[in-house]
Amino acid sequence: MADDRYRYLEELERSEKLDGENVKSGAKKSKKLTAEQRKKLRKQKKRKKMLAMIGRTAVLLLLAAVFVVLIHTVMKRIGGSGNSGSDPAPETPSLPAESSAAVTSAPAVTETPAVTETPALTETPAPTPAESRMVSLYGKWNYSTDAYAPEGDIVPTDYQMYTYDRMRQDVYFLMHRYSDYCEVVSLATTADGRDIVDVIVGSKNATRDMIIQYSIHAREYINTELAMWQLESYLKALAAGEYADIWADLRLHIIPMMNPDGVTLSQLGFDSVNDPEILANIKTIWGRDNEAGKGDPDPVGYCSRWKANMLGVDLNRNFDIGWETTGGSAAASCTRYKGPSAASEIETQALVNLAKNTNCIGQVAYHASGDLVYWDYGTEGQMYETDSALADAVVGVTGYKKTSTIASDQNLGGCSDYFILVLNIPSITIEIGDWYDWPADYAAEWPGLRDRNSSVVPTLASFFYNL
Repeated sequence: MADDRYRYLEELERSEKLDGENVKSGAKKSKKLTAEQRKKLRKQKKRKKMLAMIGRTAVLLLLAAVFVVLIHTVMKRIGGSGNSGSDPAPETPSLPAESSAAVTSAPAVTETPAVTETPALTETPAPTPAESRMVSLYGKWNYSTDAYAPEGDIVPTDYQMYTYDRMRQDVYFLMHRYSDYCEVVSLATTADGRDIVDVIVGSKNATRDMIIQYSIHAREYINTELAMWQLESYLKALAAGEYADIWADLRLHIIPMMNPDGVTLSQLGFDSVNDPEILANIKTIWGRDNEAGKGDPDPVGYCSRWKANMLGVDLNRNFDIGWETTGGSAAASCTRYKGPSAASEIETQALVNLAKNTNCIGQVAYHASGDLVYWDYGTEGQMYETDSALADAVVGVTGYKKTSTIASDQNLGGCSDYFILVLNIPSITIEIGDWYDWPADYAAEWPGLRDRNSSVVPTLASFFYNL
């Protein structure tokens, strides 16, 4: 039995060993493929590798395209918010042909609504306020200062020698403080280089214009301080809500210094003249006036009585109305010379052109002195009645005497004569104060002048608004 058992075990061991060898032999045989099979297998492996590489490339290109579009969108937004999209947008780089399918299949890249739906950022600039007709005709006033405006009233209320430079600075301060109610232009530049400043009070949409001009005669420069005080008072009233209807339909042209060259010479003397040729001519006039007995050997005293512009022309005799028969000095002088021809002077032309460039319905000239309101320049009918009513309105608030120009035998050639007789525009001349020597005691005169004329500007505005 034992031998049988051992024999069984040996046979079993041999059988298992034989089965193992058969298995190994079969495995070796299975690895032996045909050439056709090996070639097919290599092609499969190569195709799988290529597909994997294409997939990776497509993903990379898709990410690159998304990145380019995002950069493009950001740049257009920056450009649109900064300079209204004036620079062209960068072009998107073209993609290789083999990746086009991958890119176009991605809706986030091809639709890009954030880029295509923002025309306001890239095409529409911010609107700018429309310029007024006066600014379009004359340009913006070219003046600035580093000085600071006072916190309270800008224009001084006690008398001082109110100069051209002080006037410009105060006009600048008023223009900025009351920018909703006024604007400033220069009507012309004088022979010695100064601006004829026009402060325009009223809406840009107003349909009518009215002119108030001051200091056309140089030595009467107290009128300029009065003009500036009246101007500030009227602007303060507008800012407080008064005269809203008048402001909307009537522009006031307030010209505080119609003759800035002459005023400067009268106040500051020969040293104030900029142009050497003009200064030499003034000194020649000085010598001639002294010989004629109407000068002054003292240059300060002579200049203080100066009435003309710096070329020696009395501007209120230079208008083209009866100019040929107007009397006075035969040559350039400190006073009463009518000029080489009618309307020969820059200042005269500036005032006439202003009337022609606007829908002017009224003109008032401020002079000194006499405590008078001149009217009645030889008109008849409705113009006569209107001019009389205008004079009455001013007399009613000032207490000045209503005086006929015809009856007082005044010379022609003046501003108000021209406006009413040539342009058919109602006009009067206001003569403030009551002195006949120059320089006058302005410190004593100023408080009364200010008080008697405090209501003139709103009175004139109301009169012409209702005309």
